[in-house]
Amino acid sequence: MAAYWNAEPDRFAAVRRGIRSTALYRGYRGTWEIAGGRLWLRKIEIDVEHSTDGKIIARDVIREVFPSGIDPVASWYSGTLIIPRGPIARFDRIEQEALFERYTLIRIADGRVERRLDMEGEAFVTYREAQFQAFKRTRAYQQAFEKARERTVDQMIDPQLFDSQVDSYLTLNDPPAVPATTGPAKSRSDR
Repeated sequence: MAAYWNAEPDRFAAVRRGIRSTALYRGYRGTWEIAGGRLWLRKIEIDVEHSTDGKIIARDVIREVFPSGIDPVASWYSGTLIIPRGPIARFDRIEQEALFERYTLIRIADGRVERRLDMEGEAFVTYREAQFQAFKRTRAYQQAFEKARERTVDQMIDPQLFDSQVDSYLTLNDPPAVPATTGPAKSRSDR
């Protein structure tokens, strides 16, 4: 939604009325649906205090943001959605990181589904590692590395950058139709 809010800052007023917390740092929850080969925004919920009993309740403000009455196609969004699926296959208590049985990656361009890729959990781990190696060849990596170098020793930088940057890099870049290094994967177009 950040790209939309940047293009239409006045529409963010409805969201600003919501309660923010560490559990809801953006101030809203979006409910999305992929239907008919498009990414649709179905709800924008903010947390507000109930007027009579003071409890926190969710309030849908999508009609204040999009008053036409028609749920919008997210034409402002281009990127790759990463959807964990199935039960947790492995959980690292130290890193607080879960590996799910399967993952679905859906490439969106201007709100339209371009491609869907399904892969097993271990294949996703390999895929993320390959994406990090690609990220390391970018200017963004070099800048992040130099910034991290100011506060930590060199051998700790890559693990920190992997944890903090790889998923952002992954969501902004197009997944391959069938990754050569990720093991069992299925690809299909959703056009």
